[in-house]
Amino acid sequence: MSGPAVTILGAGPFGRALAQVALRRGAEVTVWSRRADVPLPAGATRAVSLAEAARASRLLFFCAPAAHARQLLRALGDAVDGDHLLVHAARGLEAPRGTVLSEIVRQETPIRRVGVLAGPLVPRELEAAIPSAIVVASRFPEVAAAAQEALAQDALRVYGSDDLVGVELSAALMTVVALAAGLAAGFGGGVSTRALVVARGLAQAARVLEALGAKGRTLSGLGGVGEVFVTAQGVESPDYDLGVAIAKGADAATARATLARTSEGPSVAKCVAALAAARGIKVPLFSAIAEFVDGKRPDPTELRALLGGSAASEI
Repeated sequence: MSGPAVTILGAGPFGRALAQVALRRGAEVTVWSRRADVPLPAGATRAVSLAEAARASRLLFFCAPAAHARQLLRALGDAVDGDHLLVHAARGLEAPRGTVLSEIVRQETPIRRVGVLAGPLVPRELEAAIPSAIVVASRFPEVAAAAQEALAQDALRVYGSDDLVGVELSAALMTVVALAAGLAAGFGGGVSTRALVVARGLAQAARVLEALGAKGRTLSGLGGVGEVFVTAQGVESPDYDLGVAIAKGADAATARATLARTSEGPSVAKCVAALAAARGIKVPLFSAIAEFVDGKRPDPTELRALLGGSAASEI
């Protein structure tokens, strides 16, 4: 197989795994990282600057945490132009307004053709070529087509979607649901308890998507159900791990700082809780998580809050 040139911005576990996927596809892969000591997959070229990374390819995969996105994109802005395509894999929202990353890209760079990559993204399984699938959403068909050309192979299906904001929000909101599942498990809940948390979380997340003009049904795809199927089981999910730690009595800020990967759930929960309060959207699970990560000490009797209060209409 042969593929195009691609640039990966960020060399965390997912950035390195994505580089490995593109290399298998036959792409010429350039990787930029803040840290020069991070090992790269064999065959990848290390860029020493953002300008060098941008020159290497018109297709950029942005794999940095949402909290650092604006600063990095601002630095990238002088090195890119309107010919570049950017696909991000952020799982968070920018506080305090809950800004999605595609909007930050437009604010800080001249890039307009933006997409998001989401799905059951398990880095070690991507590296091992275990069959999986992802979705790339964009308002521009050429963005999804470029990502498919760079990544699609027998072990990885790459689907397209035009609901950019819907997929961005789905991926972000599922970090909170994963955190809630970790809390439920830490409280002693079983598989059925976590299933209930996920079901209620999906129903409440759909209200948020629809209130913001996205498609609620997008949650049933890879960026919603696909993601949370993995993370709510604790598979390589820093949000799930954080939930377990909080349930067992750890301080949220301290536990978050000790995780190997960035947990996006706390900031997303706070953004969603504030948005829901302002717009009158009923999202009790998200509101409860926002309180827990803000310092409120949870206990098993508060599991009911995670499950959405009293039973009424399911949807």
